Amino acid sequence: MAAHSEIPLEQTKGITFAPTEKGVLEALEHELNRNDRSNNSLIPIIGEAGSGKSHLVRWVHHHLNKT
Repeated sequence: MAAHSEIPLEQTKGITFAPTEKGVLEALEHELNRNDRSNNSLIPIIGEAGSGKSHLVRWVHHHLNKT
């Protein structure tokens, strides 16, 4: 797996996006805890072409608990 470098994150607050100081794992844990896993909630990942969206998805998949 490629080396992971931090990606600037923004989280929604209502209908606006706000930068966050959270790391990727902390932001992922927050999203997983606020969504009901049994309903297969979606976490949107948006960004410019070449910004690392696919890499982030692979990295998250690799780090998720397989439960």
